Amino acid sequence: MDKKGVLPIILVVVVVVIGSLFYIFSVTDAKIAAVAEGEVSKTLSDPYSAKFSNVVIKKSAKLSGFYKVCGQVNSKNLYGAYTGNKPFSMSIIASGSETIKVVEGTLRIGGDDFTSSVITEFCSL
Repeated sequence: MDKKGVLPIILVVVVVVIGSLFYIFSVTDAKIAAVAEGEVSKTLSDPYSAKFSNVVIKKSAKLSGFYKVCGQVNSKNLYGAYTGNKPFSMSIIASGSETIKVVEGTLRIGGDDFTSSVITEFCSL
């Protein structure tokens, strides 16, 4: 193979490597959702039964790397019965794909009607 044939191959490899590194180190909604769902699961009686729905991630327009995550979770209670969808919300700070953290004290899960309505209102903002 001559030098002219090798150059395009090298360029393609370099572009693929750079693109892969960008994806690995970028903050994506999927990575944020995974962290949020993991934190919610830790608080449940049966973490492995958690079924998440309507998960929405809103990026702050004012604060860089700040996200609001809202959704619903249905999981089994101590008797093995599903409890029904309960709203949850939390704030997350992400400064890179390896440093995605829940802001301490912001995780809320609806347990009663009042808390559920407050979380639902917060998430609609």
